[in-house]
Amino acid sequence: MENKEYIDFIKQRLQQKENVLALKQQQIKALLQVSEAINQNMPPEALFKIYEYVLRSSLGVEKFALYVLDHKWKVMSSFNVPSTEIDFDIDSVPYIKEIRTVSDSDPAYFNLFSNVLTLTHKGKIICYLLIGELQIKDEETLEEKLDFIKTITTIMVVSNENRRLDQEQIKKHIQDRELALASEVQRMLIPQNPPSNSKIQTSVTYMPHTDVGGDFYDVIELSDDQVALVMCDVSGKGIAAGMLMANFQATLRTIIHKDLPLG
Repeated sequence: MENKEYIDFIKQRLQQKENVLALKQQQIKALLQVSEAINQNMPPEALFKIYEYVLRSSLGVEKFALYVLDHKWKVMSSFNVPSTEIDFDIDSVPYIKEIRTVSDSDPAYFNLFSNVLTLTHKGKIICYLLIGELQIKDEETLEEKLDFIKTITTIMVVSNENRRLDQEQIKKHIQDRELALASEVQRMLIPQNPPSNSKIQTSVTYMPHTDVGGDFYDVIELSDDQVALVMCDVSGKGIAAGMLMANFQATLRTIIHKDLPLG
């Protein structure tokens, strides 16, 4: 009898170990699914669809809403929650540190959920995950489940943030190149060595407030004894003012040789 009880005990322990191993394998599979999606450089919409699938199918999350700060708050992913119930002012949510259970003191719209999870960056919340009831297996605890969900969520949100920052950096690099090109074109339009003769000596200095500006000068020889001097300032700064300046110069140089009265 004692041997049978011992054998049953061993079988029970082995089953528990197998269940824990199966749980860990399921978690590893979930991490691999998320990592593969990130490595494939999927767009955010597709990426968070996979996130939704992992939470529902692999982690047994029956209801959730994920809010991410991307210049402004967005619902990046949700499941089993009516859109009318998650459309609220997220800025009005009180500060919540990491993970905790929804309580009676929370805003009314939290009542749809059981737990709330946050991610912070430099002391500022960048993500809220509101979670409904969770399927908890014998070999895991609620805390362990929430910790793993936070791990998956952190990977997704950080990846999305890095992608956004990379795109902003690329956009800024393109803008800088365009600005440098516009600045070079403007320098080519403005005469660096204006004409000088026995009747007139000219010297110029041009220092725009920005790389491209609307300040403009020109010295145009009309004949042996006629020189046109031009100075102007286009309202505004930057490429728009520079483009208007270039258009003005082209028009001026076209009409000034038509022997029209100056007025």
